[in-house]
Amino acid sequence: MINDLDTLLERLIYTNGKIPRGDVDVAFDQPNRDWSARVSRPTLNLWAFDLRENVKLRPNPRQINPGNDNHVNITNPPMRFDISYWVSSWARKIEDEHQLLWRGLAALRKVPFIRPRDAEGVL
Repeated sequence: MINDLDTLLERLIYTNGKIPRGDVDVAFDQPNRDWSARVSRPTLNLWAFDLRENVKLRPNPRQINPGNDNHVNITNPPMRFDISYWVSSWARKIEDEHQLLWRGLAALRKVPFIRPRDAEGVL
């Protein structure tokens, strides 16, 4: 499911940010020394660094419903997660990095929530 979210975020950056795919890469790697040494084009990197259950959005506890033949059906509520991305930009000149970072963040800001029709895959 996280790959589907990554695909959606990449699409939103290119379309909402009006960033040409041929000019800028979008990556989802941990921005460490080895990775940054391989960056050859302007790159907007979104690294998913934190994933945790949002218990505030958890509905009522599991539901216990009587079934047949002295059995019960236990249904757990769906789990909801918050995922945090560290967004960084990589380019030769600092001005280009700042402009790319601003355009990427502005593109993501245009989407306050993900509509089901815009979701990718199992997302």
